[in-house]
Amino acid sequence: MSRKQQFGFTLFELLLSIALLGVIVAFSVPVFQQLQTQRSADSEVDQIIALIRRAQTLAHAGYYDDDWGIHIQDATVTLFRGNDFVNRDGDFDEAIVLSNATVDAPIEIFFAKNTGLPSGVFTAILTTTTDYQLTITINEQGTLTF
Repeated sequence: MSRKQQFGFTLFELLLSIALLGVIVAFSVPVFQQLQTQRSADSEVDQIIALIRRAQTLAHAGYYDDDWGIHIQDATVTLFRGNDFVNRDGDFDEAIVLSNATVDAPIEIFFAKNTGLPSGVFTAILTTTTDYQLTITINEQGTLTF
């Protein structure tokens, strides 16, 4: 009497495969979420850098014959006309709101008309919701490092 050979997987093999797949997914989800947050923070830093460079370019060009500045507080970054955020002309404001990061301390920097030089040396530390930190520095010549 011959026994016919059967092909396929046993129930135990299927359950073991599903369990291993579940463990892999369970470990990869937090890593993926952290990576997503870091990418979002990097994108927000790129937006801040673009706004800072825009303020510097507007000041260097003498646009509206005035200084241009950046005000950073909590999760809002504002480009403004003038050398004082409080007494600015709000019609020229351009603001971005950060969704995944905040700045450690309020920062106000303005760039001088026609030279584009900053009013000082500044460092901003952005912290994400997962405690990932990014640093933006502006030196006395207006060079950005991040």
